[in-house]
Amino acid sequence: MDITQKRNKLRKKYGFNPRKGENSHIMVRGVIEGMCRDLNLSADRSIPAKHLLLQWDQWQPQVTIGSHPSAANVSNLFEHIINKNKGELMNNLATINNELIFGDHKYPVIKDHTYNLPTIPSGIQATIDGVIEVQWEDLDIEGRSAQTRVEDIDEEHVNKLKNDIKARGRLFDPPVVEWDALSEKFVVVSGHHRLFAMQKLEWDSFPVAAATFPTPWDREEFCQEENNRPPQKNHDQKDAVLYIRKANKHKRFDRFNGNKEEIKKECYRLLKKRYASMSRGKHTKVIDESFSWNIDRTKRPTALERKQVINKHMKDVALKEIDYQKKTCVWSTDYSNLQKVYGTMRGKICWEKQRRLDDGEPAIGGPILTHAVVYFNSGTSKAELQQMRKDVRSYYTSMNKFENSDIALMYELTFMPQVVEPARDKETEEIRFRWCYDLEQFKLVEE
Repeated sequence: MDITQKRNKLRKKYGFNPRKGENSHIMVRGVIEGMCRDLNLSADRSIPAKHLLLQWDQWQPQVTIGSHPSAANVSNLFEHIINKNKGELMNNLATINNELIFGDHKYPVIKDHTYNLPTIPSGIQATIDGVIEVQWEDLDIEGRSAQTRVEDIDEEHVNKLKNDIKARGRLFDPPVVEWDALSEKFVVVSGHHRLFAMQKLEWDSFPVAAATFPTPWDREEFCQEENNRPPQKNHDQKDAVLYIRKANKHKRFDRFNGNKEEIKKECYRLLKKRYASMSRGKHTKVIDESFSWNIDRTKRPTALERKQVINKHMKDVALKEIDYQKKTCVWSTDYSNLQKVYGTMRGKICWEKQRRLDDGEPAIGGPILTHAVVYFNSGTSKAELQQMRKDVRSYYTSMNKFENSDIALMYELTFMPQVVEPARDKETEEIRFRWCYDLEQFKLVEE
């Protein structure tokens, strides 16, 4: 496109003729006004075109122009600025508004660059209208609909922020709010703790950055970014669950048509982006809890945990040793070795009975009462665990009733706590069954 074609394009697009010899100021003004019309800035934000000229000194070095720039060069320059730096340019321009109108109230915009405007992350649609000062009653502080953390206000964190603001002598990053026309209040998007810190400092008014979000998900993503600033209050697993549930509420997973694997992939991507410090295992737990999927997880108890249970109930008996004087025996084993260990113990008792008989020593008299601490291998589901526990009780009920009970008797079966999830069924205490002679069956020991 030659210079004549460019001039004709500018004349049609922006309503002025670059051939008429206007000075640089008029040419720049015309191009800027046209650019603003294209972006709907003039109509939507009432930004006078003359204010946009303040950007000229900042952006002019980006193109090679003489002392009298042509309209074509100015057009190219501002197209570059708008295309490459649209968010930053709009933020800068917003600060030069004289006032913002919300409901029936006008709020003067703070124009002396006292505060840092929030940065809009890549991929998030939002507009920062400017920093204004509001009263406490203008804020919807109790709703906390945009809060990214599950827990309520943390007084310790509020005090930390209060001391930080006091030490610095000012607040650098104002909380972000969005006007809600229904309640006619500003909904706090981020900065609840900062607001309470300012209240503790007894400020008369509260500086906030007024923002606008086109969709609830843009607001949520902005919240996640904005709520990680120093001195920050760390997010935990419950907050991650809240984040994924909000994503689901905003229909972020609808495109997967219920495909769990695809939903999980997207959840992992979101969690890696927002909760990178959490392990993959925790991300998995967050996903399972967020969707209330059938979580079924058990754990294998450690040797220390098994020892603690034995000491708790049978501390006076040596593990794996048959005490012929007390007529007791205690041992711990997994389900796969249970019958083998019990059979070996019965064999030892029979051998000892025969030895005493041969040597003319006093007979043992009566069966050895056996206490078994039983656990199952990891990877066992909750349903499988319950069934195997039932099978164990059934097997040793038969042994006690029909085998030679003068040798040994399974007196007590203790099952280690192994169910971890679902949380409502989590086991924290061992489960003990004791043989009832009258009923000839195992009865649950309730303590």
